[in-house]
Amino acid sequence: MAGTGRGRLLHAQTRAGGRAGRADGDRADRAMHERLLHQRLVALFVLALLAFNYPLIALWDHEVTVLGLPLFPAALFGVWALLIVALAWLLESGGIDAPNAPESADEASAPPPDEGPRA
Repeated sequence: MAGTGRGRLLHAQTRAGGRAGRADGDRADRAMHERLLHQRLVALFVLALLAFNYPLIALWDHEVTVLGLPLFPAALFGVWALLIVALAWLLESGGIDAPNAPESADEASAPPPDEGPRA
């Protein structure tokens, strides 16, 4: 009978280790997604710096109108709008969880703890 008790203990330890390994993997994935999001935000910032600096901005400085608007301000606002859309897309699909979001599926499906009777 001692063998079955030991077997159950090893099985329980293996299951717990599997859950801990999965949680560690989830945290590692979340950290990787955060780093990737930060890298993409920095890249978008550098792109914006390049887009609004002299060599590239001089491309739009011509005496041309687009829908009755001068090309230069229309291009500035167009590029600015595209940068805002790219930023919103990055932040909405970045993969960073909300601060109060459960870390695992077990926590998400667990009922709230019983606080006992209230006076």
